[in-house]
Amino acid sequence: MYKVCSIFSQVLKLFSRGDFEKAVKEHKAERHARGFTSWGQFLAMLFCQLGRAHSSLLVLDAFV
Repeated sequence: MYKVCSIFSQVLKLFSRGDFEKAVKEHKAERHARGFTSWGQFLAMLFCQLGRAHSSLLVLDAFV
C-alpha cells in the first residue's frame, strides 16, 4: 500500500515547528493572541499563498 503525501504536507516539512515555536516564545508573539495560534495562522497564510487565494473567504470555503 502506498502512502500519499499532499504537496501542502511536503512544503510543511521544510519548516521546523520546534524552531517556529522557539521564535514565537522569543518574540512573545502570542501575548495578545485570541483564537488562532501563531502556528495556525502561519498554516492558514501558507495555504492561502499556495492556493493563490484572493480573499480569506476563499480559505473558509475550502474548509467547508
